[in-house]
Amino acid sequence: MKYFILGAMLTTSAMALPFPRVINWGNRVEVQINNFENRQVRCSGPVYLRTLSGNDSQSIFAYLSPRQNFYRNIYPRRNERVVSVSHSIFCY
Repeated sequence: MKYFILGAMLTTSAMALPFPRVINWGNRVEVQINNFENRQVRCSGPVYLRTLSGNDSQSIFAYLSPRQNFYRNIYPRRNERVVSVSHSIFCY
């Protein structure tokens, strides 16, 4: 029983960390960061886009107050279809 309670506590605390999410919509990329903590959080890093004609990257910087959400749409520079997307956004 004590291991179950310990596991539940660790899972609950890990779920509260800000987690950047990047969604590919085809013609644009949406970056979402949800801050569920009661402290200020800074997130920064690049978002890498692979389009039909090549690669593109844009930097993201977000300073989030407690319980604040961040949303940003990124469009490719040549207005092309986005094939794949990845990120290296780090929150601290």
